[in-house]
Amino acid sequence: MSRATVRAIRTVLALALLAAPAACAASAPLPARAIELNRDGAIAMAGGDLETAEARVALALEYNPRFTEAWVNLGLVEMMRGNFERALRHLVRARDLNPDLPAPHHALGLLAEHELRGADAEKHYRAALKVDPGFAPARINLARLLFERGALDEAREHFLRATQVAPGCVEGWTGLSETLLRLGRIDDSDEVLVRAHARFGADPLVELLGPDGLLLARDDDSGGGLNSFLQGVLPQDGEYTLAIRSARDDCAGEYLLTLENGWGEQSVQRGPLPLQTEVSGALSVASGARRDVWSFPATAGQRMTLILDTDGPTRVQVANPSGDWEVVKSTRGRGLGVTFEPSQTGTYEAVVFADTSRPIQYRLTLEPGLGRLISDKGPVPLGQRVEGEIRYAEARDRYTFEGRQGQRVRITLDRPGRSQLDPYLELLDPDGRTLAEDDDSGGDLNSLIDVTLPRTGTYTVVARGLGDTTGPYVLTVTLSGGEPTPTPSPSPSPTPTGPPATPSPTPTRGPAPPSPTPGPR
Repeated sequence: MSRATVRAIRTVLALALLAAPAACAASAPLPARAIELNRDGAIAMAGGDLETAEARVALALEYNPRFTEAWVNLGLVEMMRGNFERALRHLVRARDLNPDLPAPHHALGLLAEHELRGADAEKHYRAALKVDPGFAPARINLARLLFERGALDEAREHFLRATQVAPGCVEGWTGLSETLLRLGRIDDSDEVLVRAHARFGADPLVELLGPDGLLLARDDDSGGGLNSFLQGVLPQDGEYTLAIRSARDDCAGEYLLTLENGWGEQSVQRGPLPLQTEVSGALSVASGARRDVWSFPATAGQRMTLILDTDGPTRVQVANPSGDWEVVKSTRGRGLGVTFEPSQTGTYEAVVFADTSRPIQYRLTLEPGLGRLISDKGPVPLGQRVEGEIRYAEARDRYTFEGRQGQRVRITLDRPGRSQLDPYLELLDPDGRTLAEDDDSGGDLNSLIDVTLPRTGTYTVVARGLGDTTGPYVLTVTLSGGEPTPTPSPSPSPTPTGPPATPSPTPTRGPAPPSPTPGPR
């Protein structure tokens, strides 16, 4: 279990599979056929067949309209479709039918996470645990949210309890190990890893050696979970060697090795990815379609950007004509921007991976240059609050203002309410060079820049999120020490005036974002 895998603290989705008679608020026992239909509906949902899932669960409710778990599963179906209001109605009905079951509270927490309402999600997960302290999915999801917002001591307590109530759930162990690591307790973190390996077996690592015995490629976890996955174009004829070993020296176990031409049986060749045309797809481990492969032409040195919208933990990897990965990005269920400059001219392939065992749906767009990652908002109204939103990781909103030498500028970038954005500010001088940048000087993750302008001219304020964070923000720019040049209100839509500059590397802190900490599943 490599560190990269440990950092993938995932969301746990609990499907309401079976119900004992007491689990329904009706006085009569549930019909056996209703229980069977609800179970089959949950299985269909896990396999990504939402139409079949809805039909079976709805039929179960015809047998007994007070079947609480069936209402939960119907709500989860609508949540996976993106029908959040309908999902909320079903889940509230389930909770009202039987508030003493943990499943409705937990499902309401999943829905809140899908809507990026982290505080509400925590509240619902805690309600589930109040009903049943042994309900592991709520325990793990609560711990993950606490970890993400930096409440590490409380996160450690919940992950630790998860390993006791559900020792067979790997997320509890990986979450506990990573939390201990963040707390600086490295030896304790390693000990948890050793115990996890003893329970869950090997973490395979595969190496490909060429005919000359030299290492060509190595992989640990690209196959999802702890599994390995290699792909590429062989450089020459000859006899190649695959070396299989454990990623750690302190664990061992059985493995299954498959060698296939092309992308393998769990991949679907989706064909050409048109420029500036949105495509969509659905991935599910249960259905055998874990990866979608899209192809597109590219020219060396001409920047391109992939925009991904997804409802679950997803990874995008771009392979060049030689079969080597040029870029790898992941998201737990939020918008993702993947920008890169091709190193070769030829046909590239964008591979969309499901980094979760539950079904996901996604939309993908290929755009020239930086595409919608850069949005030029025009002049910023001085002294006024300007509301905006960063929708994609690595996206930038750019504002301008006219300043004079010796004036002092104060810029704040705050995250309002329940925004998940970790604000990051940059100030560029009239030549486009970075004059100042800040992460947390404004307190509570907010950004603050307060500097004296060295010259007269047009300055640029860049608002973005740290790492892969996204969400709404509030920007305020104030000038003092002289009469500022009047500025009009910002344009209602982006008005780029020339080719945007390439974004600078995004600093990161702490563990890599869950591909890992994906969104709810």
